[in-house]
Amino acid sequence: MADPSIPTRVKRTVAEIFSQPVKAVTPESSPDTIEGWDSVGHLNLVLALEQEFRVQFSPDDIEKMLTVQQIVQVLEHRASEASPEPSGIF
Repeated sequence: MADPSIPTRVKRTVAEIFSQPVKAVTPESSPDTIEGWDSVGHLNLVLALEQEFRVQFSPDDIEKMLTVQQIVQVLEHRASEASPEPSGIF
């Protein structure tokens, strides 16, 4: 199961990097809707997300991360690869 805090942490990081209120950051937030989310802003966001989630994104991941929802999807995919689902026997 995906970590439910991933979307919250992504929204908080996006808000911090682009000086936006957290409530203004939606899954559809993107370079088209957030002032300052240009190539330099994207790099700063990627670096902040790597630090927040203790991951290193591949160039392919970085290219896919064009909305908050896409960032969440990349992180959830990485989390599911890193921690396989339990077998159901405890």
